[in-house]
Amino acid sequence: MGIYRQVKAIPAIFAFSFLATILASCGAETPENADFADSVRVARANNVQVSQVWARSTLVPGQPTGVYLTIENATKMDVKLLHVRAEGAERTEMHDNVHTDGIVRMVPLGDLVVAAGGMEQFQPGGKHIMVFGLPQLLKPGMQLSLTLTFENASPIDVLAIVSANMNAPDTAGHNGH
Repeated sequence: MGIYRQVKAIPAIFAFSFLATILASCGAETPENADFADSVRVARANNVQVSQVWARSTLVPGQPTGVYLTIENATKMDVKLLHVRAEGAERTEMHDNVHTDGIVRMVPLGDLVVAAGGMEQFQPGGKHIMVFGLPQLLKPGMQLSLTLTFENASPIDVLAIVSANMNAPDTAGHNGH
């Protein structure tokens, strides 16, 4: 009977681990030692710039992960982010964390408008990109290839640095973001 209970508990342990990973991907802080100024992680097209791109490491292949970045729009018109594709992933979804009456809920984002001359930050505890179904582990120091598709700007390819460090980034030289 004791072994039966242990075996019966295994699916619950995996389910709890999976849920904890998804929730961890949506919150906490950004890595403190990531060099976001590295040109590998900064891309620009038609005066739209994507920078400070990083992804959380994973413990299990196929485990969802969160990706965070900053989009700056130096054009005189709004640009609309339609989709983010991660190389090798089954799918990606853009989400936001909404705080209502002391409860945090993760809600899907539709298309995201970046105002003319404006900026949008995808960061832990706020907007983020969930990546599902990667066949490999994401280990610190690895890179994940992403393509951001816009309605009225050229697609932008970037590389996200994978980090397990959850401390705030060194934002020196990034105008406070």
